[in-house]
Amino acid sequence: MIQVGHSLGDEEHDLYGFKSLTENKAEMLSTLRLNPKIDFSMFYGLDFDKLAAKKRKKGKRQ
Repeated sequence: MIQVGHSLGDEEHDLYGFKSLTENKAEMLSTLRLNPKIDFSMFYGLDFDKLAAKKRKKGKRQ
């Protein structure tokens, strides 16, 4: 266990889920300015409502 970076015992899984965002932090993150160096052009013209409306079948979008 130690050789692969795990702690000994069962306490490792007890630590999962404690780093979730609070509503206040999520709101703060949503108002941050975007980095002007990021190229978002690949998303221009996409119909996000149409993409979200597609139903999954057998784990894959059809």
